[in-house]
Amino acid sequence: MLATRGWLYGTGYTLRAGIHYMRVSGYAFRLNENWLSKKKGLPMKMTATEVNDFIHSTIPMFKNAGCRVETVAEGCITVRQPYNEGSLRAGGSISGPTMMALADTAMYALILASLGPIGLAVTQNLNINFLRKPRNADLIATARFLRLGKRAAVIDVLIHAGDDPEPVAQATGTYAIPAA
Repeated sequence: MLATRGWLYGTGYTLRAGIHYMRVSGYAFRLNENWLSKKKGLPMKMTATEVNDFIHSTIPMFKNAGCRVETVAEGCITVRQPYNEGSLRAGGSISGPTMMALADTAMYALILASLGPIGLAVTQNLNINFLRKPRNADLIATARFLRLGKRAAVIDVLIHAGDDPEPVAQATGTYAIPAA
């Protein structure tokens, strides 16, 4: 397994040259606090509970859909959307707009967890690739930073259906970060 910029795609846990790697929903990320503080430059500022509370208070649709942030780790976040028959389209497949909303929510939650309660961070761009038909199960989105700058963040999201190891969609988005 090779590490590229601190990320590697593999299975399980790996110990290589004294550096730990941890897998979270398809992504494996490097757990080395010195490396993270140099590369990312910031610890997470909000917990999963704090992110959920903030989003529930500002975006009622998030709470109504049953979405919840499950895990917050350095530079990575996991959001779950429970299965709901109301999100099905003709043919019995979970609709594309449902997966796009989940990807956007995961990106916003990652911004909040990383930078704190910034209500004015907004989506500049969202591109999604639907990889295959999802089975009717909870959708789980895992988001990570590709780039975090002062005024914009580029984020990658993988969406899985339940515990299926193969992703059903992949999204990349850019968020505008307001000046402090």
